[in-house]
Amino acid sequence: MPLGKLASHHIRGAYPAREPANYKEKTPTSGAFWSSTENDLVLYESLLERQTIMLADFDTNIVGIISQPFRIVALVAGRRRFHTPDYALVHMDGEMEIVNCKPHDHVKKPAVVELHTWVEAVLGQAGLRHRVVSELPSQRATNLAFIAHMRNPRWLMSLPIDVVAAECVEAITLGALVDALAPALDAPTVIACVRALLWIQVLFVDLDAPITLNSLLLVSDA
Repeated sequence: MPLGKLASHHIRGAYPAREPANYKEKTPTSGAFWSSTENDLVLYESLLERQTIMLADFDTNIVGIISQPFRIVALVAGRRRFHTPDYALVHMDGEMEIVNCKPHDHVKKPAVVELHTWVEAVLGQAGLRHRVVSELPSQRATNLAFIAHMRNPRWLMSLPIDVVAAECVEAITLGALVDALAPALDAPTVIACVRALLWIQVLFVDLDAPITLNSLLLVSDA
């Protein structure tokens, strides 16, 4: 269909336009990430793409994450060009954002710049936003992965999350929270609950600093 007529409902649940591939003599990096947003697996072809899915999954404004959502065919400078974007992110207001993943050291390569220039122009003409993403700062990526382990509600059924949340009526350090709930709850249980509360953004913490017992937990205003 013409790109300008493409809407998010056309690609929700669509099979990837290009399947992940592994190559000889290269360590396989493709796989599937269980997304709490999709309540399903989302495919990735690299660790950067996996990180991109995880970050989108953490964003409460994103309600859809579609891998390899479609293939663009366009006439660019007299040449027929093809491109399959890495992801389409559907926002709560229904807006669709197209995301391509490129490592920091590849973003400014001439061929990559040329590709993203025409892709962004074509998408823009169709009213679609385009964004190129690279690796997160290492500490933020580490912390996000730490709390993302608690993203599946089925993994939390036996945890006293409500009890821990009720103790967080104001800002408190993780260590003080552990002490306040002892001996009724042991430290690993409290920390597991905090990770879940951080993921669903009932609690907040500085994701750019190591998460320790001295980390200050902030309470959501909602």
